[in-house]
Amino acid sequence: MSICAVMLFTLSCSDDDDGSSKNVLITSHRGTGQFYTINLTTGETTEAFTITEGANTLKDLRAFVYHGKAKKFFVSESTDPGGKLYSVNASTKVATLINDNSGGEGGTEYDVWDAVVNWAVASDDSLIAVGDFNDDGNGTVKFGTDGGRSSITTEADICCGLGLIYDKSSGDFTVGNGWSSDDGEVIIERFNKNGVSQDETIITTFEGFPGDDITTEWLTVKGLAKAGNGTVYGLVFTYDTKNTYFVKIDLEGETVSYISTLGTGGSNQYNLLAFIPGSKL
Repeated sequence: MSICAVMLFTLSCSDDDDGSSKNVLITSHRGTGQFYTINLTTGETTEAFTITEGANTLKDLRAFVYHGKAKKFFVSESTDPGGKLYSVNASTKVATLINDNSGGEGGTEYDVWDAVVNWAVASDDSLIAVGDFNDDGNGTVKFGTDGGRSSITTEADICCGLGLIYDKSSGDFTVGNGWSSDDGEVIIERFNKNGVSQDETIITTFEGFPGDDITTEWLTVKGLAKAGNGTVYGLVFTYDTKNTYFVKIDLEGETVSYISTLGTGGSNQYNLLAFIPGSKL
């Protein structure tokens, strides 16, 4: 199934509102809700902001995108809290609930989703989400900026991690896919807008990791972000030790290069990765 036959997708999971501000890469700590900027060379993190709703800091955040026209961030909660969706004032960092994932929106009933994992801004200014949509399967779903969900799901044979890059020129979406991987594999797969696989890259070469033998673990790619120069960055998560590594991914050379360790253990997970304008910090 196709969300929209004429839909075009943006290349990255963020867009600048005026083109005058240099983009910076950000992530957030799942347990605390603290957002950080990441140095692309060293992987060093610097505290940037938190997002609040009422008197509370939003935690367990997963999907994230900056919407340049709306001048807002859009975020989702991870699976455990229920997968709620929020819009966020990019200046004040105050969140507004736009979809409570209760199974209905605007009179259209649908199953609640397990996870909206990552999303991007489409050419019509709506949001395209990739994730686990239960009876609709894994794949992509379109949301309005008011949180309303399309009843059409583009299903794709994907699972787990689901770091995301969209290609505006082709409409393809590239994800970290760990559905059938063996231990020690990073799988990056490209799908067309109809959810049909176009190519798959299986990477088993890991460079610069500091004595950590990640080849003995099942790996998922939770975040993907593509810089303006074409460099692809990612968050690789190890299933057993639950470590989060910030890496550079060379799809042509089929290598994953270590930059830094963002978190070790299940209580120190980092889920999202996105470029945003530096003026929005």
